[in-house]
Amino acid sequence: MTHKPYALFDLDGTLVDSMTYWRHAPAVLAERLLGGLDSERRRKSIDTVYYGDQARLFASWGLTLSKREIITACEDIMAEHYRRDVSPKAGTLAYLNRLRAQGVRMGIVTLTRHREADICLEKTGLAPYFSFVLTPEDTEDGSGKEAPGIFALALGKLGCRDARDCAFYDDSLYALKTASALGFYTCAVKDAWAEREREEILSLCDAYLSLDEK
Repeated sequence: MTHKPYALFDLDGTLVDSMTYWRHAPAVLAERLLGGLDSERRRKSIDTVYYGDQARLFASWGLTLSKREIITACEDIMAEHYRRDVSPKAGTLAYLNRLRAQGVRMGIVTLTRHREADICLEKTGLAPYFSFVLTPEDTEDGSGKEAPGIFALALGKLGCRDARDCAFYDDSLYALKTASALGFYTCAVKDAWAEREREEILSLCDAYLSLDEK
């Protein structure tokens, strides 16, 4: 692909191989609170994508946690994984080195809080490649990649006046939809957890790739 002068990257599932840990975090939380979790409950928790639905599932097991409490606990679990387990996806460092050699200015837009993102970027050695990290904590209304606000902030930090001059890399369909509507050159990064949305991603995006592809 022809590289743009600017690039924005998602973190989880795009730069680092962390989505399995995120998807399992609620099950880990339930297991800790219940003192164990049978295979059926573990499967249900892993298959339940949204935290509001997790709260209702937990309530059916006698665990009265709010959506916010579950999110906070899962973020704490992920901080452990970022320190200990998470690594860059195959080809990430080489890909970023190629972009940097071409003078591409790069930033990160992620739903992961600054605390955990900073742990991840330092542990994996990715921090030096990026000029900034933006999360919903940085937007006035706390919105993420489902809305244009965080993208406008990112373009400003990059010094990019036109989204068409910026490539956006993400594994998630909803984020790619927002970026595409805003005019970004959209690069869908392959990840096993996004495979169920593959056909729609292919129909939407300008490129579909693994970072270890030449």
